[in-house]
Amino acid sequence: MADITLISLRFGRDRGRMPPLGALSLAGALERSGHNWELIDTQKDASISLFSVESLVKILKKTRTEYLGISVFNDALPVLIAALDRLGSDLKAKIVLGGPGVVGVAEALMKRLPSLHAIVVGEGEKAIREILASAPNVCHTAGIFSRDLEGRVIGHGQTLREDLNEIAPPAWSWCGKRAYEVVPLSTMRGCPFSCSFCEITSFMGRRVTRARIETALNSLADGMRAIGSNDVAILDDTFTIDQRHLSGFCDGLRERGIRISFSIFSRADTLSERQMSFLSEAGCNRVFFGLDSGSDDLLGRISKGIVIKEAIEVVKKAAEFFPVTASFMWGFPFETFDAFMKTIEVCEDLLAYETTWPITPQLHLLSPSAGTDIYNCYGSTLLLDKNVPLLLVPDGMSGSSRGDNFEEVFAVIQSEPLIGAPFYRYDTQDFCDKMQRVKLLEREIMAVAGQRIINKMHSFGVRL
Repeated sequence: MADITLISLRFGRDRGRMPPLGALSLAGALERSGHNWELIDTQKDASISLFSVESLVKILKKTRTEYLGISVFNDALPVLIAALDRLGSDLKAKIVLGGPGVVGVAEALMKRLPSLHAIVVGEGEKAIREILASAPNVCHTAGIFSRDLEGRVIGHGQTLREDLNEIAPPAWSWCGKRAYEVVPLSTMRGCPFSCSFCEITSFMGRRVTRARIETALNSLADGMRAIGSNDVAILDDTFTIDQRHLSGFCDGLRERGIRISFSIFSRADTLSERQMSFLSEAGCNRVFFGLDSGSDDLLGRISKGIVIKEAIEVVKKAAEFFPVTASFMWGFPFETFDAFMKTIEVCEDLLAYETTWPITPQLHLLSPSAGTDIYNCYGSTLLLDKNVPLLLVPDGMSGSSRGDNFEEVFAVIQSEPLIGAPFYRYDTQDFCDKMQRVKLLEREIMAVAGQRIINKMHSFGVRL
C-alpha cells in the first residue's frame, strides 16, 4: 500500500497535455527515500473545474493512504476548501498542501482548515520526506507550517533551496501510457528580479539555482522516452538569464543528437540576437515574453526593470527566428487610462508588424496574488464582481464555466478575500472603459489569427 497520495490540482489552458512536473519531482524524491506513492493528475479528469466541488470530493474520498499531498495553484484553493468543508472529519488522511498557491496564505489556510496537517512553502522534495518521517523538529523547519501541541499554527518563511544536481529526477515512468503530449522541463529555479505583481520570489526566492547541463539533458531524455514525445515546454522563469547555460543546453542537444521542438519564457532584456540564433537552431518554436505594460511609467511602478521601446525591438527581432507571444496586463490599481492606452497601442503595433514569424499579443486583467508587493499595498482595494470576465474565468463567474457547485465555491471566495484573491480585481481607474477597449483588441487579435490561418491554407493550395 502507498504511504502517500499526491494530487496535482491545477487548471491550465492545455488541459491534460502536460504532466505535473512538481508532483513528479516530489514522487521521485519519495521513491528514492523508499516511500511508496500514488499520483492523481486532476487535469486528466474532465469533470474537475474551478467550481466542481462534487467531483473533487469523489476523488478525495477514494484515497486510502495515511498522507495526502495536494499541490495547488491559488485559483484552486476555493474549490479545495469547499470540498474539505464538505468532507469534514470523514477524511482521515493527514493533508499536506504545497505548490505556488500557498504563498502568502499558509497561516490563513491552516487556521481556516483544521483538517490540514501541514503546509510547505517553497521547494518540497526534502520537506515532504521530513513530514512523512515525522521528524521531531519538523515544526521548526523553515517553510513548513504546522501546529504545536496546543493546536496553534506555527511556521515561517520558505524551505531551504534544493541542490538540483543532487535531488532525485522526476518519476517519469509514471507518465507512460497516460496520453500526455508535452514534456515539461525545469533546468533552474528562482528569479533574481523583483516585479511587484509576481509571487515567484516569495515561493522560490531570488537566488537562481541551476542543474548541470548533463543533469538537465538526462532528465529530458528520460521524460521524452516515458511520454513518447519530442514536444518540450521549458518552464524556467529565467532560462535566458545565463548565456553560458543557454548555449550549453543548445550545444548539448546537438552533441547528443536530441531533436526537439521547445518553447521558453524570457524577459526582453535577457535575450540577445546571438541567443535567438542558438535557440532557433536547437529547435525553439516559441518564446513567451512578459512585457506587462506599454507605459514606461507603469513599468517603473511595478519594478519591471525594462524600457518598452527597447523591449519592443527585442520582440520584433525575435520574430525573425520563431513565433512570439507578448504578454501584457491591465487593471493595475495605479494604472491611468493614458498608461492603459499605451499598452493597447503597443499590442496593436506588434499585431500589425510584418515579420517572418507572427507576434501574438495577449492582454490579461491583472490577477491579485497574496504574497506580492502590489497585494500588500493594495489588497484593501479588491473588488468582487460575478459578471466581470476575469483572467481565471473568461466569461465571468456568472457565465457558463461556473459549474453546478458555483454558489458553494463563491461563498468561500466571498468570505475569504485573501485566499480567494485571484477571483477579485483591483479597483482601477476607468475600469468599464478599459474593459470595452480590451474586448475590441481581442476581436482584432482573433481577426488577424483567422486571416493567418486562411493565408496558410492558401499557401498549401487550399481555397475557401
